[in-house]
Amino acid sequence: LETFPPAKDHPYLGDMARLEWARGEAYHAPNATPLDAEAFAALAAKSLTHLKLNLHPSARLIHSEFPLKELWGLTNDETGATTVTLDAGPCYMLVMRPHLDVMMFSLDKIEFDWLTKLNEGALFAEASAELGADLQPLIERHFTLETFI
Repeated sequence: LETFPPAKDHPYLGDMARLEWARGEAYHAPNATPLDAEAFAALAAKSLTHLKLNLHPSARLIHSEFPLKELWGLTNDETGATTVTLDAGPCYMLVMRPHLDVMMFSLDKIEFDWLTKLNEGALFAEASAELGADLQPLIERHFTLETFI
């Protein structure tokens, strides 16, 4: 789509296709029991240096220079909006199906980078080394979202 001449006036279409593909993969991913906060605390108390967190099998991380979540909402009549500003800045998202429905969550760049490192196999301590005070809210959010198994 990115190089398809008739779509040249719609530069976001390639990213929209990637988002739809991620939603399909998330929907068909295996079910998994999420890691609960108490189990994480017990593991973390033993040693953060060797701890590895795995993202839910349905988790997909999406980055785009376009506001994909808003575009998706517009095309799926989710938001009631009739226009989207394409130059609103980059978009970072987590697409996931922890239960029955595929969900899309907006992320900031720090959160996206942290989850990407974890998803690529970094140990928890390595992925979290530079986060400082930002780490606690991230951990709390992703245990609420059931991101980890």
